[in-house]
Amino acid sequence: MPQEKNHSTFSVQLKVRFFDFVTPSMIITVAALAFLIIYQKHRIAESYHENIPLNSMIFLVCGYSIFKCFWNNIQLFGAMKYLKEIEDAEASGNVTRAQVQVFADDLETRGFFMHIQNMYNALENLITFGHLNFTHDDSRLIKSKFGNRVKTERLVVNYFAGLLIMLGLIGTFWGLLQTITAVGEVLGEVSNNMSAQSGDAAAAAGGGGVDLGSFITKIAAPLQGMGIAFSASLFGIGGSLILGFLNFFATHAQDDAIELFGRWLDSRIPQMSPGLNTKANAKKLPQANDLKAWLAGFVYLSTKTNHKMGQMMLALIKSTQAMQANSQHIEKLAAQQKNSSEAMDNMGHYLGQMTHSLNDIKNVLIATHEQVAAHAAVPAPSYTGEGVAPLVQQMGEFTDKFERFNQTQNRLVGEIEKLHQAAPQDNAADFSNLVWQLNTILEEIKQKNDAAYFDVFEEPEEAQ
Repeated sequence: MPQEKNHSTFSVQLKVRFFDFVTPSMIITVAALAFLIIYQKHRIAESYHENIPLNSMIFLVCGYSIFKCFWNNIQLFGAMKYLKEIEDAEASGNVTRAQVQVFADDLETRGFFMHIQNMYNALENLITFGHLNFTHDDSRLIKSKFGNRVKTERLVVNYFAGLLIMLGLIGTFWGLLQTITAVGEVLGEVSNNMSAQSGDAAAAAGGGGVDLGSFITKIAAPLQGMGIAFSASLFGIGGSLILGFLNFFATHAQDDAIELFGRWLDSRIPQMSPGLNTKANAKKLPQANDLKAWLAGFVYLSTKTNHKMGQMMLALIKSTQAMQANSQHIEKLAAQQKNSSEAMDNMGHYLGQMTHSLNDIKNVLIATHEQVAAHAAVPAPSYTGEGVAPLVQQMGEFTDKFERFNQTQNRLVGEIEKLHQAAPQDNAADFSNLVWQLNTILEEIKQKNDAAYFDVFEEPEEAQ
């Protein structure tokens, strides 16, 4: 039963064998090439020395191409072996952080064909879900990157195979050029010889046969060397043919690996493998290291939270104290405003009394003036003592009331100054403006009182 569950969860298993990538067909092809070189070594050596620079380049390109063809499949074998290690760690059900870190470090080298950010994210999922947990987008991007990189490395071998043909063609035209040049030189020499011997044509009836034999003898050497000149073409075309066979067998192995990798990747998508959801949702007991890390984090966060709470309580206490101080200032301000209101009421009452006194004084002065006018012939002491006595009494009362008014005014100014001193500093300008306005009002009242006081005596002085 456990095996069936594992099979349903991971329906595609990687089979990593060396000869699935470096196939026997590739080995046989290289072995056949080696046998041919050994069997024809004298002929190959003779042809090689006819054009050493070009043939050396052909041999180097062919050798590197064969190595590159094998190296591509060996790299692919290493990548699949790397995936197999991930699969084994995934099947164990206990992937550690150290293992994930090793896989992530090897992804750039051993896992070159699938080196992409989505693969790094999938490796992190081994800790969280217990498997790679690919999404459809992850699968599509990783498969696309994997296939493109394999095909890109394969194109290098195809390019060198075409390059070998081009080098062979260069050898062909090189040999033709040398042959044509040599034949031209031979024909020139034969033509000169035939012109020199034309004077002796009558004496030597068979001279034409001798000249034709000489021509054949001279032109045979360039024509025999022409076959050797085409050795570069033979090496280039032969090397390209070998690379064609080798790359065909290597491509077949690469396509099988790409197909296997695609199915293996799709089998790790939860939507396509329902067993992965069961594994992801399974409750696993935390490890001791996880508990220690969680407890350390909890203690750290608790300490930080307590520190923040202490700062908040201190700020609340300061805020409460500031509110209490503001409340006390407001109470003092209300009390002082009440005292100021009472003082203003008293001042109004005193001003009313003073107004009545001034009216009484004015009436007395008018009466005194009339008496003075009516008894102009009477000696001054007779009406002065009788008429001025009430005036003196009224003036005394007026003086008392005016002193009381000044006292009330001074008290009002003192209360306003106390109010200004007890007010918050932020409202200093407003209280200064208030004091200035009240002082202005009091000054106007004082001026009006002085004017009223002097008006009382203005009319009697004029009468006198």
